[in-house]
Amino acid sequence: MTTNERETQLIPIRIPIDKGLIGWHIPLVTMQNSDLLRNVKSIKDLNAFIAGQELDWPDVAILKNNGLLVNTSTSYEPLFNMLRAGRFDYFPRSVFEIQKEVDSHPKHGLAIDKNIILNYPAAMYFFVTPRERKMAEDLQNGLEEMIKNGSFEKIFQKYLQVTIKQANIKQRIIIELTNPLLSAEKMPLNKPKLWYRP
Repeated sequence: MTTNERETQLIPIRIPIDKGLIGWHIPLVTMQNSDLLRNVKSIKDLNAFIAGQELDWPDVAILKNNGLLVNTSTSYEPLFNMLRAGRFDYFPRSVFEIQKEVDSHPKHGLAIDKNIILNYPAAMYFFVTPRERKMAEDLQNGLEEMIKNGSFEKIFQKYLQVTIKQANIKQRIIIELTNPLLSAEKMPLNKPKLWYRP
């Protein structure tokens, strides 16, 4: 996942290989609170609830920068016990992760919220060491050719269509957040076909 810091140390290939899906997060909640967020329509509404995250994840700064409340853990696995114990209300997880996490924690009584999805500008890029500028150029040119000939979209659909369908994004309230860790002007936001939109 790209950040301003990573982009100063490495050569970013600014074509989001995930079409920005890493920035789409669904709340993980407990089964007993499965309708907890049913009336949330805005960031202000969501601020009545506390999110959980691992202390050193970039999401902590993103959520806090948008005025949301966050409780943290110093490691990943305890977050599921903290959610079950009510130490926080919801655990935002990317559309890539959430179903696997529910399936791998059957004893925790977890549920996927059906009402909202958080979205902020984010992208997964290829990064290349500054010593390999020719490789960076080749990657850039190759990906641009894939976009032109349609193979980029075919690969995206092949591997992520099921994930997108499971996330049911079109039926959710989208809560748009800003990302303070990334300068929007560095992202190719002016090329809509590079980004997933429901």
